[in-house]
Amino acid sequence: MTNKTAMVLDFINSSKCHPTAEEIFFSLKKKNNSISLATVYNSLNILSKNGLIKKLVSDGKSDRYDNNIPHDHLICIK
Repeated sequence: MTNKTAMVLDFINSSKCHPTAEEIFFSLKKKNNSISLATVYNSLNILSKNGLIKKLVSDGKSDRYDNNIPHDHLICIK
């Protein structure tokens, strides 16, 4: 795994939301000026194909990405 792919994975694993590729790119660009949007997309494809992250597809909206760390999305309070 390349350093930039590892950066993408670390970002997703530490994220509290389900970011889009563009959101990941702009956040990582602040830390590493040499990362490109194409690198982020390529990394996301590699990570999702290898089962390290989940790709969330929604009609008419940008794909979002989620980590594979067990977590709840809804919690019943009643």
